[in-house]
Amino acid sequence: MRIEEILTAQEITDLAKERFKEERATDHLEGWFLAKEIMRECDEKFKDDVDSIRIARTLVEVAKRIPLWLSDYHIFAGTQDDAFARSYALINPAFSVDSFSGYCDPVAVFGDSDPIGDITQERIANLKEYNSNTEFAKALCKAYDIAGDNTSEAIYFIEQVTGHLIPDMRGALRDGVESMKEQIADHQAKATDKKKQDYYTAMNISLDAVLVIADRYADMAREKANKLNGKDKERFLIMSETLRKVPRYGAKNLYEAIQSFILMWQVMCLEQTPNPYAFSVGNADRIFEPYRSAEDTDRDMTAALLKHLLVFYNVADRSWAISQNLIIGGKSNTGEDLTNPTSYALLDAYYDMNLPQPILSVKLHKNTPQELYESLGRFLFTPGCLTPSFFNDDSVFEILKEKNHVAPEDLEDYSVAGCQEPLIMGKDNGNTTNSWLNMAKVLELSLNGGVSTISGKKFGGTNEENGCKTELEVLQNIRSIFYKNLEIYVNQMVECANAASEAISILQVPFLSTIMGGIETGVDVRDTKEQGTKYNGSGCLIHGLSVVADSFIAIDTLLEERPKMQEGCWRRLEITSSRTRRCSSIC
Repeated sequence: MRIEEILTAQEITDLAKERFKEERATDHLEGWFLAKEIMRECDEKFKDDVDSIRIARTLVEVAKRIPLWLSDYHIFAGTQDDAFARSYALINPAFSVDSFSGYCDPVAVFGDSDPIGDITQERIANLKEYNSNTEFAKALCKAYDIAGDNTSEAIYFIEQVTGHLIPDMRGALRDGVESMKEQIADHQAKATDKKKQDYYTAMNISLDAVLVIADRYADMAREKANKLNGKDKERFLIMSETLRKVPRYGAKNLYEAIQSFILMWQVMCLEQTPNPYAFSVGNADRIFEPYRSAEDTDRDMTAALLKHLLVFYNVADRSWAISQNLIIGGKSNTGEDLTNPTSYALLDAYYDMNLPQPILSVKLHKNTPQELYESLGRFLFTPGCLTPSFFNDDSVFEILKEKNHVAPEDLEDYSVAGCQEPLIMGKDNGNTTNSWLNMAKVLELSLNGGVSTISGKKFGGTNEENGCKTELEVLQNIRSIFYKNLEIYVNQMVECANAASEAISILQVPFLSTIMGGIETGVDVRDTKEQGTKYNGSGCLIHGLSVVADSFIAIDTLLEERPKMQEGCWRRLEITSSRTRRCSSIC
């Protein structure tokens, strides 16, 4: 039996919209906390294992014990909710611009947690205390010791995350987890290095987690079906039967592919709870088109099923899982347009649902069909409608090839992570949010003798230390002073950011690694000593560039127009931290 045989596209759409309303009514998130408690228990239970195997076994335990549920409106089983807390990024209700100093506290999430039910303040405090003394927390604190006070007013800050990246789910959907396990066994048999042999064992174990989740949901769907009648009964029977097939084995149609994808994503996020930062989907139209075409699923039905995938990405009352990007369109390595029927169905789904997440991006190029432009027009000319981001394949291909040294065969597989970062699906650990540099704050300190205009705290060199006797001389030499200070802060930031990468590498991710090239390399995605992904690096987000450029021109103009004014008449140029932060958007 197929879902299309019992429900119309409109009925599936109606369920998606009800499911979204239900999700938005959720005003608390405890799954991450329960998962962290299980992880604490497993630290002791599996303490004799090497770290990678201990982490993999822990993930399976979380999969066995984390509370699961199925809504009356579910078409597909699965949720991201248990991986996120209500302190995620800048949508945290407790966030304040004036107090923001970066993501420097490894246990801040516990401070933003309120007691609920049997999760008491004592339980929260105990778990916070435990996590404050982990090897990771200690290593991260040492990283921030390098920065000193520089993060207190966000001259720069760093993130202890592997973000943003784009897993490649295509192999998992096509072959299934059992096939992935066979591939792992084949590579393990050829490995001679003990560390890699252990890591292959860890990846193999970690994949059991998604099978556990699938079986638990299958049992729940069957139990739910037994209490229902008619179409609802049949819907949950189909769900149960499908969960016995995928992701254990390869998907055969669109419904199975979406279900497999959702569960793989759920476990990938659970592995990094709380708050996995901005995993992105990749070219979703290319991922799902083979399964749509397998049964020639029509556009309306394809869009209806994909609406449930979009709802999956919205977590609780504020759609907490921000910056998860989904892209469509684009060209092949030989210049052929790769737009397909699923591309248009996804646009239909986005337009009808108009949800906060996931972000929609579209690849364009010189051979983009007119039909795609026409389909996009409704987004651009409908007030209050989600507006896609656009990426020019003709330019991006060139930049990735020439500047990023991406192999020609990988160019068509670039997608967008987070807000705007082009990365190769399943092969690229760009770590694009590793560090954040606030150039406008550096300019503020350069203009004011190293003193903050917000707090009065001294950070950098005085005017005299910068070789200037008067404020006029500061303005006359502002570029050299700025670049001298910028180099000092950048060097400190790099040292701090690299130390944070070393810290996060302690928290290995064997499940994620299976869909990021780890099966071929036998190396963890986060390993800083040996490269686990084909492409690897660390990124820096630079903010305030336009503020600095405009300020230089303003200073030049002032000096030119009023060259003879007395020193006492100069009006000091101040750029406040509040303005600086307002122009810094968080991805």
